[in-house]
Amino acid sequence: MPDIILPSAPFKFTRKLVTFGLDDPFEDIVPAYLELQERNGVTRLRVSISKPRRERSTGKGSQNTHFHGHCQDIANQTGNALSVVKETVKEYAVEWLGYPTVEFCRKQIPQSEADCSVEEATLLIDAVHLFADEWDFALIEAEDA
Repeated sequence: MPDIILPSAPFKFTRKLVTFGLDDPFEDIVPAYLELQERNGVTRLRVSISKPRRERSTGKGSQNTHFHGHCQDIANQTGNALSVVKETVKEYAVEWLGYPTVEFCRKQIPQSEADCSVEEATLLIDAVHLFADEWDFALIEAEDA
């Protein structure tokens, strides 16, 4: 079973105990996961705690649409596939702006935009603008469309 990440969970803290509230769908998933681990003899878990991430916006007028739209502009001008343009721009974002990476087969690759926070999505938008400026591509902004 894969790792479970609670995007945001209310918690209570006492000196030696932290309890988390579980919202739907986690109220069913987490107990089932813990019961499975217990049956398999697992008595300890690795726990990572951080502040909730602000998820990037999606839909019309969103960060997601902004980034994909500009990548599509470049793909149309170059004849390359959208996926090629997106990966190239993300590589530039890593190099120029510190966009996060993940490890895959002992190689660092740009994080999927599906996992972006608001701030990371902003880096991608900035990177596609810089990339277009460097290579003289025309980008269509939403208010121009």
